[in-house]
Amino acid sequence: MTEIFTSLLLLAYAAMGGVAILAYAPTIKDLWFEKSGVNSSTYLVWLLNSIIGSLYALFVVGDFVMLLIASLSVICCSVVLSLNWRFQRRNRVITVSVVPEDLTMSGESLV
Repeated sequence: MTEIFTSLLLLAYAAMGGVAILAYAPTIKDLWFEKSGVNSSTYLVWLLNSIIGSLYALFVVGDFVMLLIASLSVICCSVVLSLNWRFQRRNRVITVSVVPEDLTMSGESLV
């Protein structure tokens, strides 16, 4: 019974991991076509979490499926962050503060 449960759990983890990786697609598509930006802080946290998860899967658990899913998440988060930084750089609004000087004409103030 335990063997069946662990097999089903592995299948469920792999399936949901695949769904989670596919869930990055709409965000990547929007950023690729520069439709909108994302919260970089959130994706940076997810990136660090995925890196740690990959290392944990590799060195502690030794589970290939977990390593694969976490590594794909690292790649997707990196792509999202890269595209978002490109989006922000291209759509940066530059504000210039100009202090007007007094308008004068031959020493007389016009204001």
